[in-house]
Amino acid sequence: MSKRKTYKIFLSLEDRIDADLEFGKDPGPRPRLARFAVTYSARIEGRWREVVRYDNFHGYLHRQRFWRTREPEPLSVLERLPIPDLLEVCRQDLARHWQRYRSLMESMLRAE
Repeated sequence: MSKRKTYKIFLSLEDRIDADLEFGKDPGPRPRLARFAVTYSARIEGRWREVVRYDNFHGYLHRQRFWRTREPEPLSVLERLPIPDLLEVCRQDLARHWQRYRSLMESMLRAE
């Protein structure tokens, strides 16, 4: 049976990154990261909304930018990286660009 770990990284009181990590059951002293999802969520208009998600739980790496569509965008160019490095690239993107992503989501919500 695989093991899962979830945690939150608060960027502000209204912004966070949610991580869901699944580790394989390979023998050895350290578990091997097998699958992950990292999501930037923002509290907008009083409720938490998913804004951007990266994950590979469906067998391929993809990103969902919820201000555009719920449809996943495959990111096959990055899949050559080892999974721990891939996770770090995704986490860094969210940590660096969350304010821009929040602004795009707020603009989309105002336009509805």
